[in-house]
Amino acid sequence: MNRRGVELSVNFFVMLVLAIMVFALGTQITLNIINQSNKMVVDINEKTKQDITDVLIRSGGTVAMPDSKKVIARKGNDIFAVGIKNTHPQAEYFKFDVECIKAFKTETKETICDVSADVPCTSICGNWWMNRNTVYHIEKQQTEVEGIFIQVPKEDQYGDQIEKGQYIFSFKVNAYTYSDCSDLARPSQLDTGKTFYVNVNK
Repeated sequence: MNRRGVELSVNFFVMLVLAIMVFALGTQITLNIINQSNKMVVDINEKTKQDITDVLIRSGGTVAMPDSKKVIARKGNDIFAVGIKNTHPQAEYFKFDVECIKAFKTETKETICDVSADVPCTSICGNWWMNRNTVYHIEKQQTEVEGIFIQVPKEDQYGDQIEKGQYIFSFKVNAYTYSDCSDLARPSQLDTGKTFYVNVNK
């Protein structure tokens, strides 16, 4: 038997096993993140749906986020619960539109990013919003409680550690005529833009 051929076969087999293990590990991590996100949304709905619905009734509004400030550590995550009442004349499909617009360091108040001052936030906190592709179907005059899922990474897109500080996000609820969100309805939003805050403390 060719010894060189046997060595190559063994090396190939080892590489194949390692590749399968890496793929399986990556798949498991992805499923864990998805499952955690789904569980958090369910928990939020159970705990706060009635409270947020009451807020919308009292205010007569269409969008409500009573708890707009959260402390999230690096590599941590949380859900911002949002109540949505569909008063739109045409649309029954909705998506969140979230943007990180400003951030500053906790201790020195030094600016980390600020879109209004042409200091982009995209590479720093632009990818923290994890459920950006989710479409919500809400029938006319019905109220639903949904969630904006925020995941704070350890590092930004350039490999620099995320600074301790306050990160400010704006969000709006866009309205669509069709479920594939191919066409914005008129008016295109349920409400004017709102703001929420993520404080990164460690």
